[in-house]
Amino acid sequence: MIMGWKNPHGETPYFFGKVNSVDRKFIRVITSVILPISGRQRGVVIVMAESYRPGTPMDLIALAAKAGPWKVIEDSLVKYRRDLKFDHIVTDSEESRHLIRRIPGLSYGQIPMLICTAPKTAFTEAGRQRVDSLVDQGRLHLDAIKHVLDVEGELGLRALAAVVAWGSEHPAFYRKASSKQPEGTPLGTVGL
Repeated sequence: MIMGWKNPHGETPYFFGKVNSVDRKFIRVITSVILPISGRQRGVVIVMAESYRPGTPMDLIALAAKAGPWKVIEDSLVKYRRDLKFDHIVTDSEESRHLIRRIPGLSYGQIPMLICTAPKTAFTEAGRQRVDSLVDQGRLHLDAIKHVLDVEGELGLRALAAVVAWGSEHPAFYRKASSKQPEGTPLGTVGL
């Protein structure tokens, strides 16, 4: 899958692409990264897209995921940045955040990228319950990444919890439609 990005003048920028053969529009694409550091041999990358739906609760669709050692995670991040054009990275620690900044190839085109650390509540029982709740409500669609979650259950759940907690604390921003200048005659032109 390859995503497109549009930034129409005066409107909210958005991502677009086909998911399950259906044209979709997304407000943001968020990547969650759990790096293989601090004694972990493997890491995981999960790319989620938030549906473009102003005024409604967050609805996330999994686009891609990869698990493996450092080189696999690094290569996947660069590939997903180029193909899926994600604009947010959420990590589980400050150390991970600083390491991600050093990865070459993450700067891509005009799409800005924000690297954040997930709130600590994401990695508690409440964070796991929030993930389960979104799945039960049909607002967290994981079909495309089931194979990674089956192999890396604990890391995958940690990455999902990071995205859900961060997305809940930082709702998507939609620009209000700008009102057009009213038509009429300019002031001070009568009698000229």
